[in-house]
Amino acid sequence: MKNTKWLFFFLFLLVILPFKAYGAESDEYMILFRHHVDAGILKKYDIHAQKKYDTIPTVLAELDKSQVDKLRNEPEIAKVQANKTYKVQSQIETWGYKKIYEDSQYRSPFTGKGVKVAVIDTGIATNHPDLKVKGGTCVIRSDCGKGYNDDNGHGTHVAGIIGALDNGVGIVGVAPDADLYAVKAFDEFGEGSTSSITAGVDWAIQHHMDIINLSVTTVSDDPVLKSALDKAYNAGILITAAAGNDGDSVGSKNTILYPAKYSSVIAVGSVDSRLQRLPFSATGPELEIVAPGQYVFSTFPINLDTTDGKKDGYTALSGTSMATPFVTGVLAELKQQYKDKSAAEIRKILDQNAKDLGTAGKDSLYGYGLVQIKTFQPTLSSDMAVKAVKADNGLVEFQIDKPDSIQKVYVKRRGGMEGDITKQITGSIWDDYVPAGTYYYFFTLTDSQGREYQTQVKVTMSKPQIEDVSAYDWFSEKMLYLYHRSILKGDHSGQYLWPTKNISRGEAVALVGRALGLDGTKRNTAFKDVPKDYYASGYIQSALEQGIIKGYRNGTFHPTEPVTRAEMAVLISHAYRLTDNGTNHFQDVTTGMTGYKEINALADAGITSGYSNHTFAPYKPISRAEFSVFLAKAENPLFR
Repeated sequence: MKNTKWLFFFLFLLVILPFKAYGAESDEYMILFRHHVDAGILKKYDIHAQKKYDTIPTVLAELDKSQVDKLRNEPEIAKVQANKTYKVQSQIETWGYKKIYEDSQYRSPFTGKGVKVAVIDTGIATNHPDLKVKGGTCVIRSDCGKGYNDDNGHGTHVAGIIGALDNGVGIVGVAPDADLYAVKAFDEFGEGSTSSITAGVDWAIQHHMDIINLSVTTVSDDPVLKSALDKAYNAGILITAAAGNDGDSVGSKNTILYPAKYSSVIAVGSVDSRLQRLPFSATGPELEIVAPGQYVFSTFPINLDTTDGKKDGYTALSGTSMATPFVTGVLAELKQQYKDKSAAEIRKILDQNAKDLGTAGKDSLYGYGLVQIKTFQPTLSSDMAVKAVKADNGLVEFQIDKPDSIQKVYVKRRGGMEGDITKQITGSIWDDYVPAGTYYYFFTLTDSQGREYQTQVKVTMSKPQIEDVSAYDWFSEKMLYLYHRSILKGDHSGQYLWPTKNISRGEAVALVGRALGLDGTKRNTAFKDVPKDYYASGYIQSALEQGIIKGYRNGTFHPTEPVTRAEMAVLISHAYRLTDNGTNHFQDVTTGMTGYKEINALADAGITSGYSNHTFAPYKPISRAEFSVFLAKAENPLFR
């Protein structure tokens, strides 16, 4: 093993020091050129480059003392330094995200959508249900067998604070729609180096990242890393880093660590739930902003989640390492909002929006203050109004008053399948269907001159308390619409709608019967396997009398058998008297097969478009959720 002077970068617990370093000399050196890598100099001293970087004039090489001394005398060499080794360590347990919102009445409509965030860390757990990793790389030289998957835990925790999905599961990140990229620069033991971190920054530059989250600190200057970070910042990338945990209770000394000390980096300190500086949070003139850093609950690799005994993929940790991703998340929202502004301009907005703490103005304890998400502010004129006039049993009804000059109205609800739900509204009344919860609706009204007027409405729905359907499910609006109209029913408690369960023939006819207002009184039927006491007997007999269903030739109906997609099409097409225009829309639907006309009639009516590969899967059993979507679209054209 080489004689190496170690530099530890800690991801801390309790008094958690983000990534702290311990250093020493090594046979491996980083050679930083002033302008570009000069192959002639390397050849002159018989130096073989172990690694080169595409955007940074630096190479990694093994050098003896003589080579080091000679290189340091070369005018084109800016710095020759030992390849420092970094080590990450563990942490601890949370309070919420409410502190970073300027006004609890409103929420920001921005979620970081389309913003690329590189988390240079131990990787990210790619199989975590609350995280979506867009891509990444592994830049450690020792072992990349698992790619950029997290085998330590720290990177996954950081990633969750930034962008855990708004999916009704676990937690929600500050910017849940941001594109997370895992740049694994630290191994399973939390060890990395100047070389690996620099490679991570280099990768971020090449792949046009918008933000770099770098939870590392060291007490000593690292010119090679500084050069890489400066290069990234000049390329328009925002960089956040932990200020460090070498502070004291008084905070009278300059204890800001590197790389947060560099001007290209946003130095982040930490506060507790009372917005008081944590005693260990570093202080000094370079401190730019503070964020929550005590007992922060976030995602963790499930296979490594042993700290709290739950093994559920979540745990609480503390430290400036945890504060830094809060700032990264806010920057992602700002980047989405101000797409055309430079990194420096967005950084200025971040600082201006901060909630001042401590001494008025920027100070060495809190910087500009607590990071804040500037919440939505209404801009409607006096002749415009949007209000929720009803919020009951799943239905939210909005009344929109507007002058004739308004040509378009859009509404966005936070949450939804992989992002926000956005719709264009026609008319003065608009309905939404959601389970119990609190929701934020953002309305944008556009006039004939292209001017936009905006407002936000907060709605709290007390019921229904549905356990197996959330507002984030792709089918929720349609199921809740049918539930509100008493077409769809669940168990006796009303808490379960069983969306994933295959629907039976009897259930399907009952739903259609309720939707059409057929007589559902239990009675004898024409089918020998549907007795009078069967709950759907009345609807089945009424549907038969209306010519909606036929049954089998042997006089049976098979009410408990699952419904296929083709049978669903036949039932709904006959119930709503739909006709096809002669066009076949699907590769797996052929002339002569049962349901051919009815399937295409649904497509012609805008009720279905099939799958992305132009198939319909006619023989596939259909779930209660899927059937509800088809029925709701047939019943209400606004859903099409």
